[in-house]
Amino acid sequence: MLAIQAHALVRRLCGIVASDGKTSMRERMFMVTYVLQADKLRIAFAGRLDTARCSTIQNELMTQIEATELPVVFDLQEVSFIASSFLRLCLMSVRKLGAERFSLTAPSPAIEKVFVMAGLDKVIRIE
Repeated sequence: MLAIQAHALVRRLCGIVASDGKTSMRERMFMVTYVLQADKLRIAFAGRLDTARCSTIQNELMTQIEATELPVVFDLQEVSFIASSFLRLCLMSVRKLGAERFSLTAPSPAIEKVFVMAGLDKVIRIE
């Protein structure tokens, strides 16, 4: 029983969702890591940022952003997919911080193309 409860806790912390039998473990894995550095708060995402996952992380993400005076960088190096709800989270972050204190880093070419097609590359700095 204890092992089952511990496994359930790990699943919540790592954001592993139930498999439909058609997706690989890498696609099901989702993580958000907050790294407070001397000059910025780096928030690293890994996995798919679909609508359900963005809804799950929104409150914690906004709490972390509101709690810092430092610039915030969303690290997208390990992100394989973004939904429009992630674009909304980025815009919410820009509104809270100002464009000069928010940026994205290391998006894949496909992810960067989404921001460009939405016109958000004019509002959000992409490094």
